[in-house]
Amino acid sequence: MFMSILAIAIAGGIGYLWLIRGFFSALLHLICVVAAGAVAFAAWEPISMAILKGSPTKGFASFLGGMAFGVGLIVPFALSLFVFRVVLDKALPANAQAEKIWDVIGGGICGLASGTITAGIVVMGVGMLWLPQDFWGSQRLRWDNSNGSLVSDKKLIFPADDIVAGLYGKLSLTTFAVGNESALGRQYPNLADVPSSVRRSMQAGRGRNFLRPADITLQQVFTVGADENWRAFEGYNVQSGLRQRDFQVNQPLVDRTGETLIKPGAYITGFVVQFKEAARERKSGQVNMTPAQARLVCINDDGETVEVFPAAMISRADASEVRWVRFPMTDEDGLGTVAGDGTPLMAFEFVVPAGHRPLSLFIKNVRIDVSSRRPDQRFATSGSRQAAIDNGSLMRAGRIEINEDRAITVALGEDLRARGITEGNTVRGIVLQDGTTGGLHVNKERQIDDGIQRFKPQDMHRNTLDKALRVDKFAVSEGTDLVQIAVTPGREGITPAVDIGAPPISETSRDLPVYLIDDQGNLYSCIGYAYEDQNVGEIRYTRDAPLSGLSQLPKLPSRTQRGQNITLLFEVTRQVNIIGFVVGNELMVRFQPAVSFRE
Repeated sequence: MFMSILAIAIAGGIGYLWLIRGFFSALLHLICVVAAGAVAFAAWEPISMAILKGSPTKGFASFLGGMAFGVGLIVPFALSLFVFRVVLDKALPANAQAEKIWDVIGGGICGLASGTITAGIVVMGVGMLWLPQDFWGSQRLRWDNSNGSLVSDKKLIFPADDIVAGLYGKLSLTTFAVGNESALGRQYPNLADVPSSVRRSMQAGRGRNFLRPADITLQQVFTVGADENWRAFEGYNVQSGLRQRDFQVNQPLVDRTGETLIKPGAYITGFVVQFKEAARERKSGQVNMTPAQARLVCINDDGETVEVFPAAMISRADASEVRWVRFPMTDEDGLGTVAGDGTPLMAFEFVVPAGHRPLSLFIKNVRIDVSSRRPDQRFATSGSRQAAIDNGSLMRAGRIEINEDRAITVALGEDLRARGITEGNTVRGIVLQDGTTGGLHVNKERQIDDGIQRFKPQDMHRNTLDKALRVDKFAVSEGTDLVQIAVTPGREGITPAVDIGAPPISETSRDLPVYLIDDQGNLYSCIGYAYEDQNVGEIRYTRDAPLSGLSQLPKLPSRTQRGQNITLLFEVTRQVNIIGFVVGNELMVRFQPAVSFRE
């Protein structure tokens, strides 16, 4: 309701302003507004992507990523409108007068048109900020349980967003046509719905609503029931492609107008996507996706496009093994990757309407051009697709191949702590005082759940503090364990299994990421450290921004640095078998036997 009131207030206010200023002035302003809107939509994606690329993953400015698409639309519109107004006012300083009645009518019409465009752009821009799903009563997309699909609903009382989307979509294909498939009207056939899809994240909009372009990589494309030219096999029944093992999933699957997608000539296409660590939810070891956050734009031979949401997602199902499961989209709760997975993969399946082929894949509104892709794997039936899921071949494309040539084998013995390996959310010997943790965010349970902070060494060992004042634990994501690897021999009695100051690790690049690896080939990123020497101490715990390399440590191991203790922190999926320590794509240390924490 409030978003409708905002749209009406902007359109009405601007309309009245130019009604009293006259037809000629209102017409000139309308020309400026139309031109500014064209500039804004032309610059929207590039500017939004630039903001996303430049936004930091941590610190005060990290919120910019969640504002990118809104700021990328409103700011270019406002700036270009200002410039056009200044230029036009200089070029045409005098006004022209018509008869009073026509001056008022013409001014009102042009003013209302200017106000409607401005209101539509503002409403859409505000709607794309990181806000709750139903912010100000605006939620155009609704999950329809009767057909297991997202449909358009609850439009504004004064549909300024629909008017603007329709206007600039048409202009991009006509007056402002660029003559290719990148036109706004083709890439965004349902432009007015984009703000709702951006905000429709996990936990009613509290989940991450954006990705940086570098956070995602398209690994593989597959089809079910189509040839290499994106044409359905003759007589193919797309409903059969929705089969889930030995039973039929009766998904009606409709487009956002309520019309069924299950028609002759339709087929299924899927996209295997790999996420980077920075794609994780804040303070979590998972990447979460809802059906609204993945969408596919399809185009036919006439250049007409439609947009569809996923019919199914494929993700790992069990933390203790690499086992992939296809989940039909029968609700809007979405899916998350297995907690702790360092380089998670997901696949998204879509029903492509008859006569269409994929044009663009959007993941959290980051556009991936798939217009020139050809299927990497083609399946004739749901059974063959299921076999590829079961044997892992469908999802294998994104896995990092680990080179073991330089690995050394370290016998751990029975006392893992003596080799610097511990499990648990308490770092040995470190006690901070609540209220003095600086940049470390502490939750209600007095657990560190995010941040980086430097300390004086003595302030990291407040062992005599009362229990109510002690901060000595880390918050851990559900389904994971915190594994701590001491990587320097500084602590008394420790002969570290992983010594980053000795070969072969000391001979590798310090700018490569470090991982633990399990016996299924899954990697677990280093999410922080506890560092201490005689002069300084530092704690880092950033689950959504793992270390990019050992060079991010306050100081590297040195024989001249006395009292140096470094412990690396890894969030590991619960009950896996850790077999070694990886730098980049090389196994540096192989544990014998594998490390498992199963109690």
